[in-house]
Amino acid sequence: MKQGREELDKQHPELNEIAPAIMSQATELKKQQDAQNVIYEAARTLYEELKVLRQQVKAELELLQAETTSQSEKVTTLTERITDTLTKEWEGMSDLLKTETTSIVEAAHKEFKEVNDQLVQLHEWTKKKIEQETQDRINSDTTIKEAGEAVEKTITSPKRKLRDAEDPLGTASTKRQRPAPDTTRHSRQQSEIPEPPPTKKEPRNVPQPNKYDGSYAKLKAFLKDVTTVLECMPVTYETANDKILYVGALLTDSAKT
Repeated sequence: MKQGREELDKQHPELNEIAPAIMSQATELKKQQDAQNVIYEAARTLYEELKVLRQQVKAELELLQAETTSQSEKVTTLTERITDTLTKEWEGMSDLLKTETTSIVEAAHKEFKEVNDQLVQLHEWTKKKIEQETQDRINSDTTIKEAGEAVEKTITSPKRKLRDAEDPLGTASTKRQRPAPDTTRHSRQQSEIPEPPPTKKEPRNVPQPNKYDGSYAKLKAFLKDVTTVLECMPVTYETANDKILYVGALLTDSAKT
């Protein structure tokens, strides 16, 4: 081989001149090829790493998707359970509210009926009381009138007997002119008639009852206070209309309805 090279050098001496340059280029090309091989190997390694990473990411995504699906199903299930529970509780509360409302309405209706009955009894009692007081007043006036007539008869009867005894035939009365009426005697007779008893003075500071709001618990106290005022002030509340107006003025809007 060495001999062949020497012969080649003899035949082509120009090759000795360009051989270093060719060798230099060949060396440079080899270095570039080695560098490319290194880059290729690095790229290949990086590709393999990226491939593995891609598989890991895919696996992570699949796991995350599975977990998300599971969480979504859990949330859906929990939401349905909460909705069912709230629906059942609301239905129970609705039934309870209906029952309580019905009980309250029935109790209020019963209480209103009792209050209305008490007011009717109060009205009847007031009416009877007024009728009784009116009848007592009429009887009192009649008794006073009868007593006055009896006293007048008692006073007039002895004088008439005396005049008849003095003039049994009545001649003196026929001959004489009839005298003018004796107003003095009439006044004296009127003064001798007993006067009616004086009107009872009413107390000034009679405690007034509180206004009645329709409550059954306050009804008895209200009736008692009203009765006390009517008995202590018979002149102020003399007629039935006065008493009814007085009681009506003490009722609030809720008691009136």
